[in-house]
Amino acid sequence: MKRSVLNKLLAGFKNGCAIGSATEPGAMRATKLEASLFWNLSTVSQRGAMAWIMIAAKLRKARTGLA
Repeated sequence: MKRSVLNKLLAGFKNGCAIGSATEPGAMRATKLEASLFWNLSTVSQRGAMAWIMIAAKLRKARTGLA
């Protein structure tokens, strides 16, 4: 995968986490969007997509102080 594509996806992932941390429904939408982005990449497996969902959840909990 080209580095520029990966950088764009990671930037979108970070923005989604920032937007999602404001409200829980927003957080769920951001997580679903991130999962669909990574799911649609042919080089990423289902396990990889699930890992990104878990990372997003951990970041959200850390930001909201629920960890």
